[in-house]
Amino acid sequence: MPDRAVNLLNYLRRMGTPYGCRALHCHVSGLPKAVKTRANMARAVEIVNDLGAQALVGKLFLLNGLDIVYICVNLDAGLLRQAGSNIHRVFERQSVSANPYGGEDFATVIDVGNQDTRLLAYAEALVESLGEGAGDAVAAV
Repeated sequence: MPDRAVNLLNYLRRMGTPYGCRALHCHVSGLPKAVKTRANMARAVEIVNDLGAQALVGKLFLLNGLDIVYICVNLDAGLLRQAGSNIHRVFERQSVSANPYGGEDFATVIDVGNQDTRLLAYAEALVESLGEGAGDAVAAV
């Protein structure tokens, strides 16, 4: 079974950069273990699923480190930022020391449709960190 990071990478490569495509990346992995409870994760996923009802296309990825990545088409960036803030509230607004994009924000909104390649580079780095053989599951595009 392919790793979750491999699934994310394959999805991003297949999708390309369609107009209006955005992603919300919640950096749950950077939070203290005490707030990463099953109940908090379930509530966070519920918030993302509520977004899904408004998106033309949407896909949720829960990565191995418990980071939440939601990729969608035709959702306003402000709506994604608000969802990220709501998810952060679920985790008691605990601070994140650093995120993979060089900031300290809990949630990052990425404009995939405007050639922002940060999420793709992040997914590639995750797959690379899995080591030998993980790349075999990455689909050729």
